Formats: sequence, structure tokens, C-alpha cells
Amino acid sequence: MKEGAVLATVGPRSITAAQMVGPFAAAEYNVRFPIWREAHDALIALKGSRDLRVDLAEPVRPHLDIDPGAAASRGDMHAKVTVIEFGDFQCPPCGNAWSVVEEALAPYGNRVRYVFVNNPLPIHEHAMKAAQAALAAQEKGKFFELAELMFHNQQSLDDASLKKYAGMVGLDAEKFAKDLAADRFAPAVVEQKRMALRYGANATPVFFVNGVRLPNEAISVEGFRAAVDAAMKSS
Repeated sequence: MKEGAVLATVGPRSITAAQMVGPFAAAEYNVRFPIWREAHDALIALKGSRDLRVDLAEPVRPHLDIDPGAAASRGDMHAKVTVIEFGDFQCPPCGNAWSVVEEALAPYGNRVRYVFVNNPLPIHEHAMKAAQAALAAQEKGKFFELAELMFHNQQSLDDASLKKYAGMVGLDAEKFAKDLAADRFAPAVVEQKRMALRYGANATPVFFVNGVRLPNEAISVEGFRAAVDAAMKSS
């Protein structure tokens, strides 16, 4: 099928085959990886202490061309390496990963661009409002200041707490409360959630380094730095 072939039309927007290459690759990997993991672990258990080699290759992680749109970011827009996180402010592993990312990327300064895309999960009661609060803060250039407060206070993300944190980072309390009550930023959050699904980020946190998904076991200071260094050498 030609890359320019139109697969579907939604209103005035056409979806082409080229646009679906990344999402299809992500979906395929998400199907293949759990099957590989189950088979690999079963073979390791079967091997036990016997002198047998288990050589079951992990599925290749696809390289995805991810356009994060207007998602919050810091670092040089034209940096050789971009780290994209799909995260949820009420997700405990995301809270743990926040400090890991901070430490891991600190030595690189602006040489690495870090992007945060909201993917609030329905299992978390306050995640959707927290994501909207983050976008309200982003509009005033305070995304990362508010994000840090929310990640450090994940047990207190009700509306009253969000308003308190907004005041702490210098946002207009009255406007913030009005926007939050009106769900002004809800459509933008929904669009970011759709982006997460397009690239197979159906859980949180999910990280991509230059379009290649970082394995969960590599979400560590050492894992991030190894992935970033490798991306710098190959870019």
C-alpha cells in the first residue's frame, strides 16, 4: 500500500497509510512483547540449574516518529536526543520516576529535550483534574513547578489541594479555579491521551528515547543515561 493512500476520513481530516505506520508498529510490539516475556520466563524456569542456553530473542522495539505537539517540554527544541514521557500525576510509579528522570538528565542540561505528555488513567480519581491543572500551569510557563508539587504530594490531588499548589507557584487563584471548574483544558488532555494510545502507551509511565521505547527495567538513572548516550552516538 502506498504511504499516501487514504485509509479513512474523519470530517475534514484524512488518515493516510504513512500516518499509521508508527501506531501499527507500536501495536504489534505490544502484542509480541508479553508473549515473548511469558515464553522467555517459562524457558528460564524450565532450565533451572541445568547447563542449557536460553536464546529467545526479544522482539525489536520499533522506532516511532512521535510528534508531541504542544506538550510541555524543557531543553533545546533541536536537541539530538528527546525523552518523551507519557505519565499520570496520581500514578505512584510515575512519582518515583520523576526524581529518577531529574537525576538522570541533570548532567546533560539543554542537550536533552524532555517532554511530558499527559495520560491520566481512569483508575486514578484525581488524575484527570491534575492533568488539567498542569496544562493551566503550562499556559503560564509554570508546568514543571506545578508538576513537581503534584508528584511530591500524590496523596493530596483533590481540587482544593490543586488550587493551593497553583497559588504556591504563582498562578492567579481565581482564574485557575474557574478554569478547573469549567474543565477548560479537558479537550487538550483527551487529545494527549489519544496520542498515548496511538503509540502504545497504555500504562504509565511509558518513556521513549528518540522514538524507541525504554524497557520498564531500564527506568533507572543508569538505564536512562545508557539510552541517552546510545542515542547521542547514533544521531
